[in-house]
Amino acid sequence: MKNRTKVTKFLPLFVIFLSILFVGDQVDALTSYGITSIQQSPSAPVHGENLTVTVVFYDTTNISYVQLLICTLTPNFLCESPITMVEQETGTYAGIFLIEYEIGTTIGYHIKINYDNDTAITVPERSAFLDMDVIEPLTDFYYFDAGTVQAKTDSVGCCGILGTVLAISSTSLIVKRKKKLNR
Repeated sequence: MKNRTKVTKFLPLFVIFLSILFVGDQVDALTSYGITSIQQSPSAPVHGENLTVTVVFYDTTNISYVQLLICTLTPNFLCESPITMVEQETGTYAGIFLIEYEIGTTIGYHIKINYDNDTAITVPERSAFLDMDVIEPLTDFYYFDAGTVQAKTDSVGCCGILGTVLAISSTSLIVKRKKKLNR
């Protein structure tokens, strides 16, 4: 019984240690910056289409504005002018950027949060942040990996390849039935 008491005394400390070890970057994102999530759509950038980045904060009380900075990471490192993100609903900011880079270019972004007291922070500031892929193209400069620019794919008609196969199959059945009826 005595050993069990010793174990239960250290159990809360052990749980705290594990939570820091496995979810440390999520806790930092939430407690340090008030960010609950960052998402991009589409998941891979497509040439000629918009890339939308959305940041959700649990509290925007002291936030003045939020900016999105898109950069090419390879083959050359080059950043665009920052885009001021628009607050879509309370706590949710979105930035939209038209992808006009060459196919095969790797792009990334970071988010700058500007506060009412004229201070600002940029995320990500390190290689682990909200379990997102982060790239460090230059020493101590971190960017979320948006992916490699893909070519736009056009679909075939309304139903793609499956629709084409079904159309050919049904046409051949109709021809066979007409032949049987004509005999």
